[in-house]
Amino acid sequence: MVTGAMLVEEISLYQTPCFIYNADELERKIKSAKSWSLKHNLHLLYAMKANSFCDVLEIFSPHVNGLSVSSPFEALWGKNFLTSDQVIHYSSPLLDFSQALKDLPLLTSANSLNQWNLFGGGIRLKFPGPFKNQNENEFQSAYDPGRKDSHLGVPIEEFTKYISHKVNQANLPQGLSWHSFCELKDFSEFLSLSEVLTKNLGPYLQLFQWLNLGGGFLLEEGINQEDFKKGLDLIRQYFTGPIYFEPGYDLVEGAFCLKTQIKDKIDNKLILDTSINHLPEVMQFKDKLVLKEEDPEGEQRFQLLGCSCLISDSFGEYNFHQTPLIGDELTFLYVGAYSMVKANRFNGINLPSIYRYSENEGYVLRKKYFFEDYCQQFSIK
Repeated sequence: MVTGAMLVEEISLYQTPCFIYNADELERKIKSAKSWSLKHNLHLLYAMKANSFCDVLEIFSPHVNGLSVSSPFEALWGKNFLTSDQVIHYSSPLLDFSQALKDLPLLTSANSLNQWNLFGGGIRLKFPGPFKNQNENEFQSAYDPGRKDSHLGVPIEEFTKYISHKVNQANLPQGLSWHSFCELKDFSEFLSLSEVLTKNLGPYLQLFQWLNLGGGFLLEEGINQEDFKKGLDLIRQYFTGPIYFEPGYDLVEGAFCLKTQIKDKIDNKLILDTSINHLPEVMQFKDKLVLKEEDPEGEQRFQLLGCSCLISDSFGEYNFHQTPLIGDELTFLYVGAYSMVKANRFNGINLPSIYRYSENEGYVLRKKYFFEDYCQQFSIK
């Protein structure tokens, strides 16, 4: 089996900078997620926000029950890859129906009671936590949807009070959703959330048409799933309808790498032909990427810098056993999620090309950007 890390064969069948994705690894991950969903009787949605590239959607679409989207553009783009029996779950802090969404098979989750009164559909809940990665650091908390000051969702205590005082219980939200986890491996946290949910809303859950557990789960092989099963069993004591879940990050992160080349060397600084603007989360969340060529025990330490004029265009410092040379290639691993969807052309620096790798086909160029793409972004024609 070819894993994401095996994309880094030293061959010259691509031009840097470029994203390379492993089609075999994507296929393996989505089939594993599908197996997970069948085992626990869940409906599997793919969260498009992680990576919306057409090839990803084409590989995933036969294995999912639908897509999770956060905007009309995502919904309209995603529908091109779905069949009539698949659904789209649309959830956003600000729902927007100005686009032609009326013909889509939508489930919606309003972020507030105000939004629900305007648009109907379902409601997104916010739980008190702490339901988060126990090893979370201060930078990870920046993208944790379950953090205490989150604006995402109606606090469950507020919603419980609302529904318990509602005279006409025929006019209720269609369903309930939440997204309280971030890179979750410890399913005792999911069990705790299930206990809070059923304690507050247990008697009312039968009134809803569907539930959505959200994303943030790491569906790794060998993880103890017992607490996950316990949490689901607890919910199903009160609710017998369809339950959705929507992984995104976990399905794509390990299948992509970014190849770059050293173009200049100034003392212990290596100038690359890419930029952190191609991987903005490096700057947003102070993430340090996994570099395939790094030797943690190496005595030579170099700073890897991007090619923009931004003084903070830095990927950080890495250790090497031997001195890297101009012309050498470097490989950032595990960059499939929130990279291509956030990459930008700051300074007019072109976006990386995109290659597909598979055992059967080898390396195939899938997309290359040109000056015309840059002009289209800023022209009014």
